[in-house]
Amino acid sequence: MKRIILVSLFLTLISLANAQRLDDGSTYTVPFRPYWVAGINGGLSLYLAEGNVFTYSKIPHIFSLRDNGGSTERVELGYHFTPIFGVRGFLSITQHHWADIRYTTPDGLHLLNAFGSESLTADLMINLSNWWRGFNPNRLFNLSVFAGTGVVHRDKADFSTDNYSLCLRGGLQGDFRINENLKLNLIADGNIVNDNFNAYVVTFPVEIFTAFTVGLSYRLPERRNPDPTPEIEYMPRAQP
Repeated sequence: MKRIILVSLFLTLISLANAQRLDDGSTYTVPFRPYWVAGINGGLSLYLAEGNVFTYSKIPHIFSLRDNGGSTERVELGYHFTPIFGVRGFLSITQHHWADIRYTTPDGLHLLNAFGSESLTADLMINLSNWWRGFNPNRLFNLSVFAGTGVVHRDKADFSTDNYSLCLRGGLQGDFRINENLKLNLIADGNIVNDNFNAYVVTFPVEIFTAFTVGLSYRLPERRNPDPTPEIEYMPRAQP
């Protein structure tokens, strides 16, 4: 009787251990298949550059989202070729706001500049959750880090000309699993452009605009090749 109890406990512990390993994905038996994703997201953009009132110590001013906050809307197309590595592209439209120190009165009133930009960027993505804990397609939350580059076009708006700038970017992304194909994305990124982006050139060689967005990404259906082996139907031999 004792042996039966010990064997039962031993088998139970093995089952629990295997279940735990499956939970963290380290021994997940389903093979990974590369896949495409498409998505859309939007949220808040903050413009951080020379010429902003909140960066100028001689004018007392508290940073505010009203003065320096804009909006960002993006569409996404990406490809995950391993459980850890993937690439994706963003086509983005951003509205920038900033309070100009050149047009600030002694009583603190200042001109709020607004201009738009469009960007096309590409990122290399690294899934830290799959890297650290193993591949698991049923994991509720995945954390990724990304870095990339692209081109940003600043609209002419009130400037004398429009402007094109190379962009360096990086950030973090968290994905919540809704179902097998749909994920909720939370993205925080910083984008570095040249010093002439807001037509205010002083000493710091670059300007930064950040984005904090939320959106959805959808795993596109796989296109599987048909079985190349034709199906042969059995025909009974005619009797002589």
